[in-house]
Amino acid sequence: MRKINICKNGKADNYGVELDIKKSLDFIKAPNLSLVLNAAVIGSKVIFGENSMEHDRPMQGQSPYIVNLGLFYQNDKLNAGLMYNIIGRRIVGIGRSTSYPITIDNDVPDMYEIERHVIDLSFGCKIGKHFEINAGVRDLLAQPLVFKQFPKFKDDSGNIQTREQITKKYKIGQNFSLSVKVNL
Repeated sequence: MRKINICKNGKADNYGVELDIKKSLDFIKAPNLSLVLNAAVIGSKVIFGENSMEHDRPMQGQSPYIVNLGLFYQNDKLNAGLMYNIIGRRIVGIGRSTSYPITIDNDVPDMYEIERHVIDLSFGCKIGKHFEINAGVRDLLAQPLVFKQFPKFKDDSGNIQTREQITKKYKIGQNFSLSVKVNL
């Protein structure tokens, strides 16, 4: 078996900062409420060496930012949650160049998953000593999942332009759940 080094004399970097906070809201007279935040900002870059048919780009699958936010209520009988999530635009399909040196005429651009807002709700209630009801809705906004490419081209004046094109778009769909639990 022959090993091929596509990133010959190249390198890859990944760096970032993450913030994780969980705070009870009892300081505003809401002892059963808590707020949770997890957020990260990430920079990544794959740098290819000379004579490579690849172009420098962010790492595939690495979002430049991620935000998870939740508001939760809990007491002995009841619990509820409202959660929000967004991830930044990320490469899901690496493009390629069909010639060296790289020219825009033969470039197949990277494909990106575009950010979307996701809101989830959950609810649980204990009824007596033996019963518990739980319900939830995932992806309340039901925004479509969109994939785009941004190919470059020369206009009639010879200037390089970038076009935005949707390559895939579909709805994942909402997910509704309801369960009853019996503790014997």
